[in-house]
Amino acid sequence: MRVTLKSEGGIAHFPGLAKPLVLDSDALPPEAAAALRELVETSGVFQLPSVVGTPASGAADMRTHTLTVEDGDRRHRVSVAETAMPASFRALIQFVRAHGTRV
Repeated sequence: MRVTLKSEGGIAHFPGLAKPLVLDSDALPPEAAAALRELVETSGVFQLPSVVGTPASGAADMRTHTLTVEDGDRRHRVSVAETAMPASFRALIQFVRAHGTRV
């Protein structure tokens, strides 16, 4: 399983932090790979529409997170406005931030 996270928006723009994070389950210890798989399933990424919520008009400081999950022949990309983010999706993003590599 490969997960890519791209975050955009927010109060300040830092080019180094704007680079996507990539996390490949094959590069993780078995326990962490299992945790990633569980977070992907719990968040329901593959069942979500491609866009969840939109920042309010004029809310330039609101962030949007775009997550692309590739698992075998399944691939899905979803963009979620920070204000509409379910807790399970937030947990997945935190895991990718903690274990991913900027590319």
